[in-house]
Amino acid sequence: MTMSHKRAEVTALPSAESHDPAFHYLMMKSSLDQFGIIYSELKPEQWPQVTRTATHARQLQRIVLASPEASQVHLTGQEIEQAVASLQQRFDKEESFIATLAANQLEPVGLRKALRDELHCEAILNYIGLQVEAITDSQVADYYQANSAKFAQPERRYARHILITVNDDFVENTLDQVEIRIADIERQLRKKSNIGSHFGWFAKRHSECPSAMNDGELGWVEQATLFAELDDALFGMTAGEMSPPIATEVGLHLLYCQEINPAHVVTFEQAKDKIRQGLQQQASKQAQKQWLKALSAD
Repeated sequence: MTMSHKRAEVTALPSAESHDPAFHYLMMKSSLDQFGIIYSELKPEQWPQVTRTATHARQLQRIVLASPEASQVHLTGQEIEQAVASLQQRFDKEESFIATLAANQLEPVGLRKALRDELHCEAILNYIGLQVEAITDSQVADYYQANSAKFAQPERRYARHILITVNDDFVENTLDQVEIRIADIERQLRKKSNIGSHFGWFAKRHSECPSAMNDGELGWVEQATLFAELDDALFGMTAGEMSPPIATEVGLHLLYCQEINPAHVVTFEQAKDKIRQGLQQQASKQAQKQWLKALSAD
C-alpha cells in the first residue's frame, strides 16, 4: 500500500486529545473506515464526522479501561507486536508505514500505546461476554420451534453456463454468427461421453461472461434468480443435463445443471449447534451493551 501524505486544511483537534496518540490512531482508523483515506487527507466537510466518531470511541475506551473488570484481563507484548505487524503489512515499505504514521501525528511508540488500549478494551468486552450463562438445550429447542420457517430450504440447483453475447458492433457477435458459434460449442460438448467433466473447460475457453474465470459457475441457484428464460430451463432439467441454446437479452447461453438439492427442512439435529452459537453470541453482545450502558451512567 502506498499513500499520499499531503496535509489537508482541517479543523483543529479537541485540545484534550491533541497530544493523545490513541486519539490520533482512532482518527486515522475512523477516516479509513468512513472515507478510505488517512485523516491528514480529509476534506473540511469530512472532518467533523470523523472527529465525533474518534472522540466518542476514545471516551468509551477510557470508561472501559477504568472499569474494575479491566484488572481481570491482561495483554502480552506479543499480542501488541502482532497487531503492529498486521497493520504494517498493509504497506509496501516500512518507510511508507512510518510516513503515514507521521502524517497522522503518530510514531511507533505512540501506535503501540494506542493498539494496547484498543486490544485491552476488546479483551475486556470479550471477558464480559463470556460471563453470560450458557444457552440451554431448552432455549435452542424453543428457538427452532418458534422460527420453523427459517429452516425450510427451497429447491436449489448447481448450474454452469456458457454465454456468447450478441453485439452488432462486432462481426463475430452478430446474431447470425453467435448462433453458429454456440451451435458449434454445443455440438462439440454433446460428443463427450461426460459433458459435466468438460463443460467448465469449454466455458473458460469460449464463454463471454465473467463467470468463465470460474468454469462458468453460476453456483447454487434458487428459482426466480436468473433470467426468466434460464430459470425456466434450469428448473425443468435433470442433474447432468445440458440445455440447447437459450436466448436472453444479453445473448445465447448453454446451461448445464450439475446437481439438484431438493426442497427440504433443516432438521433440529442439523441446526442445533448453529442455533446455540448464534444465541450465545446474541446473549454476549447484549451483556456487553448493558455493561457499557451501566458504566456510562455512573
